[in-house]
Amino acid sequence: MADKLLVSRRDAAAMLSISLRTLDKLVSGKCIAVRKVGARVLVPRRALERFSEGRSAAGNVNKS
Repeated sequence: MADKLLVSRRDAAAMLSISLRTLDKLVSGKCIAVRKVGARVLVPRRALERFSEGRSAAGNVNKS
């Protein structure tokens, strides 16, 4: 997984140690950005890094 730029929702949830449902809530709340490739929804590794550093998908600091 370390060399992929985009990861599946399942892998992204595992990387953050959260459930798939929680990941989906964060995506729908625009806290984590996703990319659609055909029918697949993929998460950019950088979006996960930003989120784990306390920044939103837009690069702003998360207050939660």
